[in-house]
Amino acid sequence: MGTTLLKHFPVQDLKLVYQVLHRNLKHEPELWDSKLLEQLQMELRQQAHQQGYDTSVHLEWERFLHNEPRHIHPRFKVYEGGLA
Repeated sequence: MGTTLLKHFPVQDLKLVYQVLHRNLKHEPELWDSKLLEQLQMELRQQAHQQGYDTSVHLEWERFLHNEPRHIHPRFKVYEGGLA
């Protein structure tokens, strides 16, 4: 199936479904091996990377899932005169 089919759905819908599935992992252990959950996570991580989130940092992944702005360390913020 790949993530191709998932590209047809709004990212907000994908985030909602992922969060519901993820929240139920401890109650439904079969979800750990679910191909759907795996593909959903892969698609969402690709979307996050395209938006500049570092999904290897759990806080960044959570920020993406909850539509929060990504964290940019003050030292890397771009100002009119260039990098600070």
